[in-house]
Amino acid sequence: MKYLLLFALLGMVWFLIAKRRPVSSERNSPSAKAEEKMLTCAFCSVHFPESDGVTGSDTKAYCCEEHRQRAQSNGAQ
Repeated sequence: MKYLLLFALLGMVWFLIAKRRPVSSERNSPSAKAEEKMLTCAFCSVHFPESDGVTGSDTKAYCCEEHRQRAQSNGAQ
């Protein structure tokens, strides 16, 4: 019985210490990475971050260089 009370007391102490400690989460911090605009590939309709894409001479967004080339070659024919 004394061990049960000892573990209960230690558990309460641990809980109170953990509750007081501030949570440092990157998701909640203001210095977290800013949200990025999502675009849709004009060739395959896949969604991708704006920084990962490429733009063609027609100002459309593409997910990769291959899709940009294929779309422009299809449009030329």
